[in-house]
Amino acid sequence: MPLVRVELFERRLTPELESKLIERMTETLLEVLEAPELKPHTWVIVEGHDAHRWGRNAKPWDEVPESDTTGGAGMDNRGGLHGGAPGDEGGD
Repeated sequence: MPLVRVELFERRLTPELESKLIERMTETLLEVLEAPELKPHTWVIVEGHDAHRWGRNAKPWDEVPESDTTGGAGMDNRGGLHGGAPGDEGGD
């Protein structure tokens, strides 16, 4: 039973986005595995979280100062690629 888990900031999720994520994550997994027969057995969990429940640098995400530049190469100053945490393309 393949299981795909997607975790994002709650404010990013809409019913339309959740449906699209479930469909595309399923399609992509089955394509990569070359196993379309697993479709009825594939689970996708989409979870939304309040930004305050995400943490980095020993602080909740929404308390990490913009000037915190401890991210690695290719990371922005908030710990995500190109603008934020996973699922947060535009920062807070």
